[in-house]
Order: sequence, then C-alpha cells, then structure tokens
Amino acid sequence: MSNCDSHKLSGFIKQDETIFAFICENFQFTIIVTDRPSPFEFHTLKISRNGFLFGETGNGNDIAIYCGKGSKDIKISHSLVINTDLYIVLNKRFKGFRTIRFVNGSIRSVHWRNSLHLDSEAEQLLNNTIRHSNQNYNDTPQKRYLVYSLQDDSTSFSIKVKNTLSVWKFHSAIKQQSVLSEGEQLSNDQSLLDITFNENQELETFPRYYGYVSSIISFLTFRKSAYYDRLELLNSDQGETLRKVADCYIKKTSNIAAREAWKSLTVDKISSDTFQNIVTCETQKEYQMTDDTAYLPLLILPNDYRDFSSITPSKIRDICSELEQEIAASNIVCSDTEALIDLKKSVKYLVKNHKNNIKDGTFNLINSSISHWGDTASDKAVIAWKSVKEVISPIMQRMKIEADEESIRQLIRTRNNIVHSGLRTISQSDAQAAVCMTVVCYCLALKRVGVDNRSILELMNRGII
Repeated sequence: MSNCDSHKLSGFIKQDETIFAFICENFQFTIIVTDRPSPFEFHTLKISRNGFLFGETGNGNDIAIYCGKGSKDIKISHSLVINTDLYIVLNKRFKGFRTIRFVNGSIRSVHWRNSLHLDSEAEQLLNNTIRHSNQNYNDTPQKRYLVYSLQDDSTSFSIKVKNTLSVWKFHSAIKQQSVLSEGEQLSNDQSLLDITFNENQELETFPRYYGYVSSIISFLTFRKSAYYDRLELLNSDQGETLRKVADCYIKKTSNIAAREAWKSLTVDKISSDTFQNIVTCETQKEYQMTDDTAYLPLLILPNDYRDFSSITPSKIRDICSELEQEIAASNIVCSDTEALIDLKKSVKYLVKNHKNNIKDGTFNLINSSISHWGDTASDKAVIAWKSVKEVISPIMQRMKIEADEESIRQLIRTRNNIVHSGLRTISQSDAQAAVCMTVVCYCLALKRVGVDNRSILELMNRGII
C-alpha cells in the first residue's frame, strides 16, 4: 500500500567505501554509520541532483529516499534521522518509467466506474441455446450462466506541460477473485489514472506530477486534500505490456474522507480544452511566474463540510485574496469603465508631459500606479456575486445562507481590518458572506477554465459541499 504510515523496512546505503545502515518506520529513516574508526570523523551522504538518496533494501530492491529538490549533501558522524514524505522502492535495474499509475482513492471521486454490465439478452440467448442443444437437459442438474459485457468507460486527455507530452487516461479495471466464504466474485471497483509520457522519464518527474494531479483532483472535488490507495511506476520493453517497476510511498497528512463522485466535477463532463486549461493553471506557476498569471484557487478549498462552514479571520483573508485573483482573471468591471479609461488616458498624457522634469524611477512609479486605478474591491465583489447569483442559488438555499450587496461590501471591509489592524472577531453576517463568496470564487474559476454553465449549474444542484 502507498500512503501507509505503518510501512517498515531496512537496508543499507553504500557510497564510495562507506556503508550506512538504515531503518525506516513511519517515513522516518534512521541512518547509522557502520564503520566508524573515529568519533570525530564525518562522512558525507551524497544527494543526487534530483533530490534523492539511493540505497538498497534488505530484500534486494533499490530504494530512493526523497530529500527535496535542491537538497545538499549531508554530513554524518555516527547517526542521523531523515524525515521524508516520499520514498520509492525500485525494481533492480530500474531504467526510468513511462507511466505513473494512481489507483483508487480520490480518483474514484472524479471517474465513474462503468465497465461491467450484466447482459440480460445475451444471458437468455446463451441459456436457451444450451437448453435446446442438450437432449438430456431436463435429466441433469440445471446450470445457469450469467453473461457480463465489458464496456470502455475511459476518458483520455492529451496534455502538454512545457515541452513534455503525455496522455492522461481515467479508466476502471475488472477484478476477479475467489473468496472461500463467498465464492467467486467479479467486481468493477478500481478507478485508475494512467499518465503515459511520450518519452522515458527519470524519478524527478514523479514528485512533480504527483503534485499536479493532487492539486487538480482537489479542485475537481472541492476538497483541500487528495489521496490514493496505490501509486506505481510502469514501463515496457520494446512495446511489451506495461509492467510495474516501482512502488511509491507518500505520507498522508491527515485522515481524508472519501468524496462522492456525484458531488464532484467528474472528468466525463470536461472537454479536452478545459482539462488542458486546468492543468496549465496548476503547472504554469512553476514555469510562468507573472503578476497576471491566474492559478487554481486552492486556498478556498475546505477539508470537509464542517471545515467549509467554519469561518475564521485567516479564511476570510484567503477567500478575498483568491476572489481578487478570479475577478482580475475574469475581467469583471463596473459599468462606468469607459469614463475611467478616459480619465486614466488623460492623466497619463499629463504625466508624460512632465517626464523630462522628474527622475525616471519616479516617472515609472507614477505611470504604473495609474494603470492600477480601477473599481473598488467591494464593487467588483458585488458584480462577481451578481454574475453567478442564479447559478449558486440552489446551494445557498440548501445551506440557508443569506447574502446581499451590503453584507458582501462589509466582508471586504472586514478583510481590510483583519489585514491592517489584526481584527480577530467576525460577525455571523461576515461568516455567511464568506461562505457565499467561496462558492462565487469557485464558480468564477470553473468558468475561467472553460466549464460550461450547464455543468456548473448541475454541480450546484447536486451540492458540491
């Protein structure tokens, strides 16, 4: 199992002529120098350029302990402890991988398992055929056959991240097993996400894509955390069937409750362009750091229903920050925009005439500040709320949340007081407005990445909370 805190193993790390022994329990590696001629002698544990410390387990597999990207070599005299959130147990002669497989967990929340179907017509035809072809049918113990059909329930997206191409395939697997107490069983209870790359990948690709997938799944399920039952790396030799080449172990941050698929935005409701937009929103913060870049609003996502309805000053600050990003990315403006544009042009023209009389730095500061002139945050928040008011009304009514223009404006004032004066108490009206604007922010983000209004309305009717 991945995500398993009770996993224990031991082994050794050999670097140059020095051998280090290690014991792992609950993602804590205790490393000991086995040959220590002097108590004052220090040895160096070399970390690879991609942040892994390599060793070998007691049963002969290789192991890669993740110390973090950009980690430096570690000095050790006698022993030390490394706490990690990730380690990977590799098959011998590991030569990279082509596919990352995520099994069950939160994948079940965004993909409907629909491969296995009882085929009544084929079942009846088969049993009738057997009965008519067997002359002694009535004299022998009757045996009835069940017929199942297998259908393709997969949803695939061709994705580009910088210069790396991959196919993200959400699908399910059929499992057959024999249970002594229950007999033969056939089930369709495994949801999988396979990310298959166009080229062989090194280990450093895994933690990066694990982060991408977890953020995207969190966004689609409207939950802060995601988890998986198993994480595997797969590869194939010269077009052969994919085989497992590594097991990945990720430490759980907390107990994460399963999320019902009908309360999530499932991948079958998402177009290829929309899914690429979602992936780009998550990945571009690594490659395109600009002031205009809009990311996924992950700060508004709750752990569960209780967390969603529990509002604190820090949450209000996060909600308003994410709301401002979505308002800017959605180009939400007030009705007097043309007059404001004319004013900014006039002032810029006036400032430009004095350019030769002031310092360049001062001129640039003044000129850039004019570009940020615009509607107040409270005006924009009200317009944002009005733009999705009808869409979010089902969930607001179900939660008995009451919000209006004044409560939204007051929420923005409360946020300012929290930031500037350290306000630590909030009113019931502020709390309800914050819940409302959380859903508003989420809807704006869904629209921004390309989710159609019908799918958003269906999601609100089902209840994302």
